[in-house]
Amino acid sequence: MNQTVTRDHRVSRAVDRLHVRQADAESLLRFAEHLSLSDRALLRGIFQNGITATALANANGGSPSIVRARIRRLCRRITSPAFQYVVRHRLDWPERRRSIAEAVVLRGQTQRATAAALGLTVHHLRRELERIAALCEQQGASR
Repeated sequence: MNQTVTRDHRVSRAVDRLHVRQADAESLLRFAEHLSLSDRALLRGIFQNGITATALANANGGSPSIVRARIRRLCRRITSPAFQYVVRHRLDWPERRRSIAEAVVLRGQTQRATAAALGLTVHHLRRELERIAALCEQQGASR
């Protein structure tokens, strides 16, 4: 009888983990809407369509470890407080701040490329990113 309880407990924990993973995947996919098209497609392939990193790597002629590392980086970015803060507040910001935040924080573009695309100096862009970080930190402290 003790073995039955232990086995049932293990099955119950496995089911709980599955529900948590599904909830996490749904949350990640909601935030993935703010990523670049290629990053969004990658996360949809993994979390929505159930394609493995190995299968994606083989289809693109790459390495599964590189695909897994990219997925980890994307998940870390999506779940960061800065990313979630920008998603929630960017529409209330001036156009320049919103453009910088969307490019660098949401889509993961480099500071140098974003500055060039927006006709800004890297110094000005970094100052704006510091303001965004301060706003995010202030919001976190006020909770």
